[in-house]
Amino acid sequence: MAPELSLALPPPHQNKILVVDDQHYDALLTSRLLRERDYQVQTADNGIAALKVVQDWQPDIILSDVLMPKMNGFELCRHIKSDPLTVLTPVVLITALEDRSDRINGIQAGADEFLSKPIHREELIARVRSLLRYQHARKQLETAQREQLQGTFKRYIAPNLVDEILSHPEKAGQALTDRQNRQHGVVLFADMRGFTAMSEALQPAEVVALLNEFFTVLTEVAYQYEGTIFNMAGDCLLIGFGVPFEQVDSAQRATQAAIAMQERFTEVSGSWQARDIYHGDIGLGIGINKGDMIVGNVGSANYMNYTVIGDTVNVAARLMGVAKKREIILSDSLHQALTSTHYAGFAIKPQASVKLKGKALPAQIYKITVSST
Repeated sequence: MAPELSLALPPPHQNKILVVDDQHYDALLTSRLLRERDYQVQTADNGIAALKVVQDWQPDIILSDVLMPKMNGFELCRHIKSDPLTVLTPVVLITALEDRSDRINGIQAGADEFLSKPIHREELIARVRSLLRYQHARKQLETAQREQLQGTFKRYIAPNLVDEILSHPEKAGQALTDRQNRQHGVVLFADMRGFTAMSEALQPAEVVALLNEFFTVLTEVAYQYEGTIFNMAGDCLLIGFGVPFEQVDSAQRATQAAIAMQERFTEVSGSWQARDIYHGDIGLGIGINKGDMIVGNVGSANYMNYTVIGDTVNVAARLMGVAKKREIILSDSLHQALTSTHYAGFAIKPQASVKLKGKALPAQIYKITVSST
């Protein structure tokens, strides 16, 4: 849906205008005309002084004379337009020069508008209002686009990563739209054991309420370790680490997150018993794998899902199937990336090789058991 833009300009007193002119009388006249319309105004008498005001004050519009000592208006305009922080700030060159080549020099320097000396009051105000309207519309569009990206990413990614992503929108856009984006990362599957029995014993509304608690706790842990949530289905959660943005310690993050999930879910299931909601035998089984995967939008023209696919993901799902209540099953590739044999006080123990569906050779696996306390 296209963002709704307001055509109404903010009150003049909310707008800041910098007037740059080495002729004191001219600067005073221009400033007075603007202040009469309630605009905020500051002045500078040369380009070098103007750059300092631009940096400190961040004006909405810059009105600059051309012929000035130390740094003329053309040079000032080039500096402003070459800085990523001010490139979109409108610059109006005010000059008595009528030569066409001077106008061309101004255009090449990046000037947005020109005013001729002596300044005419109504023309000055009309130019300022026109440029402010442009600035206002641009800022509204930037805000709407930022909110749209934020709304998209907050469904997947930890809130403390959203600002980092929005500061690199080109990466964000590529991550969401590139359907052939192959990356190396870690995949974690978490599944509630005993869910079928629970769903049969409780009313649908009660099951949904408990599932909401279940997913709330697990997603909080995922965000704590800066994981990306790719899917929730039934009683199963799919989380990625190091995707779509690289994390050099993705294996450690995933392992620590898995242990925290086991501990938090033990607390949650205990609260269900304490509240006399459900007393059945339930637990959490987790599988983690590390390797290459395809990350991006997958689906049809009518339905798309931002997810991860590939053999690495399939193996992680199979490992989750091996895991029993309160167990975390690690692949060999994940285990090799870890820097310790113990995490949060729990030992990583090698297990007998297992035959995984779709694999010709048995897979070496490792297990962490998070015992209830």
